[in-house]
Amino acid sequence: LLPEPDDEKVEQAAALLAGARRPLIYAGGGAVSSGAAPFVLKLAERLKAPVLTSIMGKGAIPEDHPLSLGALWSAGNAVDAYLQQADVVVVIGSKLGAQATQMFQMVLPENLIRIDIDPREMHLNAQPSTPLLGDAALVSERLVAVLSDAVELAGVDQTSEVVALRKSAEEAAWFAERRDYIDALRRAIPRDGILSADMTMMSYVACGLYPVFEPRTFFFPSGFGTLGFAVPAAIGAKVGRPDAGVVAVVGDGGFQYTMGDLGCAVQERMGLPIVIFNDSTYSAVKHAQKEERGGRYLAVDLVNPDYVKLADAYGIPGVRANSPEELEREIALAFERDLPTIIDVPIAPWV
Repeated sequence: LLPEPDDEKVEQAAALLAGARRPLIYAGGGAVSSGAAPFVLKLAERLKAPVLTSIMGKGAIPEDHPLSLGALWSAGNAVDAYLQQADVVVVIGSKLGAQATQMFQMVLPENLIRIDIDPREMHLNAQPSTPLLGDAALVSERLVAVLSDAVELAGVDQTSEVVALRKSAEEAAWFAERRDYIDALRRAIPRDGILSADMTMMSYVACGLYPVFEPRTFFFPSGFGTLGFAVPAAIGAKVGRPDAGVVAVVGDGGFQYTMGDLGCAVQERMGLPIVIFNDSTYSAVKHAQKEERGGRYLAVDLVNPDYVKLADAYGIPGVRANSPEELEREIALAFERDLPTIIDVPIAPWV
């Protein structure tokens, strides 16, 4: 049984938001898993306040909405500067952990409303001035109801600022020069389709630059950072939503962790595009060795199989896509099949 929100605390939080000049909403994975997304959107539109998300919170608001800042926060960037101008921040369903805050570099204001279902998480990593214990959907819904049209708001409409800021943040995002591949994925995958992303460099770029429009349509192994996550997670998504367009995005190294699961997808005749961004390297580790170990590389360059031939061994389609345009086309063709398709995408080295 979900705990009921404390009405007095909700009233306090609503009064704080009503009096704020520049409120901001930060939505985490709990906002998605609880089904709070409709109330996050209503709250943002009522306050004319931007919504920033963690990676796990992607989909809590459609990322083509003019109040969406996506998951574009990074320490020291333009979104970070904007966050520090907020006079009230409401955090919905986020533990504000090390990965989301880049080792706790995120600066939050004194007026911090925090919605969390776990009392043990409530005061970890950030101290709320107004803690709201309860299910994110129930609390957000109650907050929206209190902030009805009859309540006078002191806040300014931040919409035009948010639109300009998002564009600037995207242009300056990490490895934004690889965005053509991310855009190709977004064009190929239906609006309600699912991207299952592995721990690989192109997925890290996608965390910021791949727009997500609906909850539960972007999977990423946040936290433990599990290599090989994407393919089995995509298989699970396809079982759960057999009519959805599901795509697995994985690196050449990560794919080898769970490529045996390909047999399951073949046996169950799943129309599943498996996109392998291939540079024959554990690129994230190599990048870290360059930055932190003076370029002393160890055990990061790989000997890979020919993935197109691997597909042939399974009796399924295997293709090589040498450009974003070819990738978009091959995903579209793969969706028409009732078998998985391996799409091997040779890319330039990251390091």
